[in-house]
Amino acid sequence: MTSATTSFQDFADVGHLIAEQGIGAQENIVERLVRLARRHRLSTTLCDLLADLTAPPVARERAYGMLTAQLAAESTRMAHARVIAA
Repeated sequence: MTSATTSFQDFADVGHLIAEQGIGAQENIVERLVRLARRHRLSTTLCDLLADLTAPPVARERAYGMLTAQLAAESTRMAHARVIAA
């Protein structure tokens, strides 16, 4: 998975790996999600929490799930805007 091809579905799929292996095993994708979330101006609180390697893993895992949901909503909003603009 490269950062150029990381999609919402990729982040959702990694959620299953995080549930099985823990968030520490997926730091590369976590960093990509934080960068993408910041670029889209999603929750700075969740971004900061997810990026904080000293935060409890369960808190970071919840932040991951919430940011993934926010990203999905943003992707849907952008898709609808493109349809309306067409």
